[in-house]
Amino acid sequence: MEHQIGLRFEDGATRFIQVRSGETLADASIRQGVRFPVDCREGACGTCRCQVESGSYDPGDCAEDALSAADARLGWALGCQMRPRSSGVVHVPIDASACLHKPLEQAVQIGALRRLGPRMVSLTLEHPDLMALRFLPGQYLRLWLPDGSASRAYSFSSLVRAPGQVDLLVRLLPDGRMSQWLNDTAQVGDTLKLTAPYGGFYLRPAQRPLLMLAGGTGLGPMLAMLELLAQAPDKAPPCHLVLGLADDQDLPVLDLLSPLKERLPQLTLTVCVSDPQSTQGLRGHLVAHLQPAMLNQGDVDLYVCGPPPMVQALNDWLAAAPCQPAGFHIERFTPGA
Repeated sequence: MEHQIGLRFEDGATRFIQVRSGETLADASIRQGVRFPVDCREGACGTCRCQVESGSYDPGDCAEDALSAADARLGWALGCQMRPRSSGVVHVPIDASACLHKPLEQAVQIGALRRLGPRMVSLTLEHPDLMALRFLPGQYLRLWLPDGSASRAYSFSSLVRAPGQVDLLVRLLPDGRMSQWLNDTAQVGDTLKLTAPYGGFYLRPAQRPLLMLAGGTGLGPMLAMLELLAQAPDKAPPCHLVLGLADDQDLPVLDLLSPLKERLPQLTLTVCVSDPQSTQGLRGHLVAHLQPAMLNQGDVDLYVCGPPPMVQALNDWLAAAPCQPAGFHIERFTPGA
């Protein structure tokens, strides 16, 4: 038995697929050439969030961090878990252009490795064929170890530039396989494989002021978004970036923002450092320094990229805020090793 599901994308495009009995929405989509935004496939990351507008379904098992009970009551579901029981319509909160083409698989070389303190590295990947790579600022790739034994997800921290280069902002974690390889072994010229693009977190057309909240390497996708805005600064809206760092050893990452601030005068920056011994003016966690005025009486698009504890603290803060943002886009990440 099959059910016909209409996938309604954020840009208005609709694609109809057939879902077999007991098949997840994500599996059915991918089987029919629609690259549904999905990552963990275990109901834990929230990448595949979608909203069922009509039809019945089995929601499957979902982690609270990925899909709250309140959202589930409003018809939100995870595509990797939900199994349609009838025909219906599902809203997929991403443009069709990000789903209706196959991901690129490409061998690339390391063009540069730049240390930004002891825990972060800016990694440049290069290959002429990267000029054909299509992605939306905020999306991510999967990067494979040279022996192909493991991969990790990293957000693009730049747009592609000639002759075929793109940057990633990577956090180095103790005892991690990819982290150890990048820290101890990787050299300029080494060859790796990437597959891209993935994810439903990306910069929507700017219709109102932007508020961006980034924790640590959550800055990566924000850099790509800001670079796109800087291509037409006269059309860019006001943008306030609030960056949370662990301690002063992470401060060199601010060097990546300097050229963007020069090109984008509408950009304002607030830096918070968790370490109480920091030399920075604002000490403590990022959410502790948010002010209701930053929500601009609700006339703001909020973009958030950070670890689950930061996202949960933000949700708690928003629940008590006097207004809610008109647009709200989140990328939760658990750093891969």
